[in-house]
Amino acid sequence: RATKFVLVGGNMDVRTEILQVSLKLFNEFGSENISTNEIAKKTDISTGTLYYYFKNKEEIIVELFIKMNKEYDDKFNKQIDFVRGFNRDIILIDDSDFLEEYSFFSKEANILIKNDENFRKLNNEVMEKREKYLYMIFKLLQNQEILVADIKEEVIEKIIKIIYFNGAYNPLLRSLDGKETKESIEIKKLLPFYGFLTEKGKEFFRVEDILGKTED
Repeated sequence: RATKFVLVGGNMDVRTEILQVSLKLFNEFGSENISTNEIAKKTDISTGTLYYYFKNKEEIIVELFIKMNKEYDDKFNKQIDFVRGFNRDIILIDDSDFLEEYSFFSKEANILIKNDENFRKLNNEVMEKREKYLYMIFKLLQNQEILVADIKEEVIEKIIKIIYFNGAYNPLLRSLDGKETKESIEIKKLLPFYGFLTEKGKEFFRVEDILGKTED
């Protein structure tokens, strides 16, 4: 399909504006409650114009998912140097505001995965990629003696899944728990592998500062 560039409001192409309007509507009302007619109306275009760019609402959702994951990878993953290592702030980074920008995904994930085969396949690909990335980080932490060395592979896999789902569903958890603090975010990110920290690891993550008490 040929790319068509049309200016809207003087500085934005139609495709980009459709995505931005859709994201705002999906976050506020839920994607299942929004039709392509409503998206077109809010974008100030005809439904026919919308269908020129996207065949249906599902295609919009998939493209937003691709966009979200690309932005996430660009913003966070490139901060880690697997040769020289990384500091604690990258592991315990607060990415909640970023994920909140696409909050409807975590709130509707089960429905989207169940109802849309394309989304389900894409979600599985992203999950597999992220888990491989987290595994590399986990092994690096072991190599740097921040985590203990003798952890069974099946245990590592379970820890990685917990870390992944904690991140992917954080906006949903945040909406249930209320406003999070920097400390509560760090605790949530630290807990999955807390029991496997070495003494060096506890110092690296400044556990005493996070928990607010001196450990024996």
